[in-house]
Amino acid sequence: SSMEVDPRRRRTSSSTRNNQEDERSLAMSEDPMETSPTRHERDDGDHDTLELHGGLGSEMAVEIINHGGSRRRDSHEGMASEQLQLLRRNPVKLLTHELLATYEGINRKYYETHSQRNDYDDENGDYIIRDGDVIKERYVLHRKPNSSSPLLGKGSFGQVALGKDMKNGREVAVKIVKNHRHWAEQARFEISVLKKLLKVQMQGLPSTEHANVVTLLDSFEFRNHVCMVFELFPLTLYDLIKYTKFNGVSLHLVHKFARNLLGTLEFLSRPEVDIIHCDLKPENVMLVKTDDHRLKVIDFGSSCSSRRQPFTYIQSRYYRSPEVLLHLPYSYPIDTWSLGLILAEMHTGRPVFNGKNECEQMFKISTVLGLPPAHMLLRAGPKSKCKNLFSQTEQGSWQMVFGEKVCEPASLPLRSQIRNRGGLDKENIYNLFLDLLTAMLEIDPAKRITPSVALTHPFVTQDFSSNRMPQDSSPPAAMGRPSSSRGRSTQTEEKQVQTRSGGL
Repeated sequence: SSMEVDPRRRRTSSSTRNNQEDERSLAMSEDPMETSPTRHERDDGDHDTLELHGGLGSEMAVEIINHGGSRRRDSHEGMASEQLQLLRRNPVKLLTHELLATYEGINRKYYETHSQRNDYDDENGDYIIRDGDVIKERYVLHRKPNSSSPLLGKGSFGQVALGKDMKNGREVAVKIVKNHRHWAEQARFEISVLKKLLKVQMQGLPSTEHANVVTLLDSFEFRNHVCMVFELFPLTLYDLIKYTKFNGVSLHLVHKFARNLLGTLEFLSRPEVDIIHCDLKPENVMLVKTDDHRLKVIDFGSSCSSRRQPFTYIQSRYYRSPEVLLHLPYSYPIDTWSLGLILAEMHTGRPVFNGKNECEQMFKISTVLGLPPAHMLLRAGPKSKCKNLFSQTEQGSWQMVFGEKVCEPASLPLRSQIRNRGGLDKENIYNLFLDLLTAMLEIDPAKRITPSVALTHPFVTQDFSSNRMPQDSSPPAAMGRPSSSRGRSTQTEEKQVQTRSGGL
């Protein structure tokens, strides 16, 4: 399935999984948008239920544990004297008195939640998806041929299932959010953003022609689950990377993707739209069809506006911008940064910066692109994990130390990360691509290229039809790399994409 569970979202690794997917799975595990709210509650000490439901019995239980069985004198008020005498003569009864009531109080939240599920949900709050389920008396969930379930994908937010709209026979993707307040609120926010986008697009303005954002077809609540219905797409860009065995695609295809996605960012930054996506990554970009390479951006649940940024910890780590790493104010340029890294990864097949934590991420960025300017370092937020990596020398210059490693700024040029991956596109096209990436990956967001200017860049505007690579060519033997999709003609490459996604 094109929407199978993303290996990067799994928290356990398999011995047969690709090493690169293991690394990316670790990278996703620290993402705040991938963390269940329940986990945060448990990190607070697991005492929420005691505090909420702690009556007389629970107070006594806590004191027994803390003070070796002693109780407060006032806890016996209202208890019959004969019963007290009996309890004092029997220490076992003294310790276990009202224990059942105590545990029932502690577990009342569980019992209430269990009754709310009505056998529709599992213990994690996910709706139990069954083949043939009818949602809202309109959408029939069904499995694809050779599949055991209608399930298309699953994440911390909930699940996505394959459905058919009985009104028009159209196949759709039904996103069923977890039966949990946190995820329900986030889903309602995403719905409001998608409705705003749809309203702007319905006005038919020229600026919306290349919006390339997902269309929300329907939204509603069903059995305590917020549900969203979307158009069905065949592949994500991450699926496409996997299909190339992480070798990447030609610059001809990257050129098409760049034109599509820069148009999206230009649209989102328009005053009448004003949306920062905040989580651009290959998994959140879908191929509309496999034969025309149009793309659509999905998952606006983490988005915000340029006027209000409620969160400091955003973006998936591999695509997290320097200003976010330093807890500085942010705006539209964070999406431009993420897109630059996506375009590079689409060609190389690998993330440019794959730090295992925020500090290593900043170290890798600085090694390739140089240190952030002094004005950014001086204004870094107090909660930034990266702030203390930087210090000033006696001469007034800045240095970065990560563990025992001293950063050598810009010692590993971006060209070496992009050009020496076995690609066979023409040198002049590489130069244009690197020039665009350098502008999109400017560390200072004030100097980073804007989407509207990037759309006029020669790499985006150039006609690539005369620059297709010869069929059956392969990387130089000195590279020591297997032949990749970049060694094929663009026509052959596009046909491969269509074949791999056939039937989706």
